[in-house]
Amino acid sequence: MAKADCGVSVDAIETWLKDKHTPRRQQMLAMLDTFFPVPVDGCTQQNPDLQAMNDAWTAEQRPQKKRSRLPEPPDYIPESAADWPRQNPEPLMGLAELELHTPHADNEGGHRLRGRLVVGAREDDTNDQPILLSMREAFLRVETPNGMESDGSLIGVREQHEYLKAAPGGLRVVGPQTVAIMPDGREHKYLDGDVFKGVHLAVLKTSEENEPLGEVSVTLSVMRRHFDVTPLNADGENSIEAVGSEAKHAILNMLIFGQMSCDEQGRAIVQKATLRRRAKR
Repeated sequence: MAKADCGVSVDAIETWLKDKHTPRRQQMLAMLDTFFPVPVDGCTQQNPDLQAMNDAWTAEQRPQKKRSRLPEPPDYIPESAADWPRQNPEPLMGLAELELHTPHADNEGGHRLRGRLVVGAREDDTNDQPILLSMREAFLRVETPNGMESDGSLIGVREQHEYLKAAPGGLRVVGPQTVAIMPDGREHKYLDGDVFKGVHLAVLKTSEENEPLGEVSVTLSVMRRHFDVTPLNADGENSIEAVGSEAKHAILNMLIFGQMSCDEQGRAIVQKATLRRRAKR
């Protein structure tokens, strides 16, 4: 990646190889330049895989392309989606997409809360100068009804997770990250990729097996200081110019804080998904 003058993290390559999340165009081109460099004239032919990989990346960007799903663990007992009404939010294009899946029963009378969270950076041309809007860190909260057992089952509490760290009231989202090299040599790190990596968030458990379950909510929120606004040049690359604090606040107010509600800590709630369980007859 250093040969291509583009900071691309190992996670960006790994998640692409595992068909979980495609890299941004700048990252993809840097990968191709590194793995399949353009041959010297008259010496060798261009590697045929270069065009094949480029075509594969382009195909992944089509709106009708469905994201691959991780296989269900064999010990999970699938339940009807009708028994678990869910309300997933519209993706915040380019920045975050949170989706809750139908919970699955475990072997101890509980249900595993599962889902998918993909984070990234968004290029925006609605300002006088194009920008890259990204997040360095976020906060994830799982709220459950009174009387439901979920203590100690939250990921990051029950087991260590590479991208989720336990914090009072929830989890800090600290990865995966992409590292971009700025024109002045500085590193610009931001959240980019699949966060959960197929691991269930928590275990939902009521006192009785068929007891209806109140609303469970999962929210992703971000502090103002954890947003980054990076100027881009005409080619969509990082610019040498910097965004002043006043301009940064104005952009964030227009794109984020003026459009979304905030939690009690002042974090912008960028995604919120809910589900409940109906009583079985």
